[in-house]
Amino acid sequence: MINISHKFLIISTTAALGFGLSACSPPHEQPSEMKVDTATSFRNTAPATTAHSSHGSHSGQSMSSTAAVAIPEASSPAFVNQVGSVVRTPSTIDISYSGDQGMITDIEWSTWTDTTAQGVGTYVGADGAVMEKETTVVLSNPATTPDGLVFTSLSLNGERVAR
Repeated sequence: MINISHKFLIISTTAALGFGLSACSPPHEQPSEMKVDTATSFRNTAPATTAHSSHGSHSGQSMSSTAAVAIPEASSPAFVNQVGSVVRTPSTIDISYSGDQGMITDIEWSTWTDTTAQGVGTYVGADGAVMEKETTVVLSNPATTPDGLVFTSLSLNGERVAR
């Protein structure tokens, strides 16, 4: 006859094995022999943009109609976006990492150099409402990081933004 302590040991061992196996197998997993490689790098083969735009700055000065900035070289500074991806000429920038301060969308970059990048975009509040259509975006203070050379400062309409 099995006494109570042996029953407890058997039940405990069975439960531990069950929990261990369920932790190693995600629910609804579909086994497959065909695996999909995830993207580990990106090489942009699209031609540089030549779109024209005319935007006014926040101070009331107008910028002349100029061609959008060409795609920067891989050695030029990049920007680390809100999800930690290293990007150049992003079209959208979250103002804060938490997303509670809104974002700048539809950014058209006019310059992207080794020291600064400047463009104009639309400021959209956290609630989705358009706050300002002609927001000047400046990235500056490049620094060497594990991700390479990246801009460390973001300014909107001349005011530095703490991210």
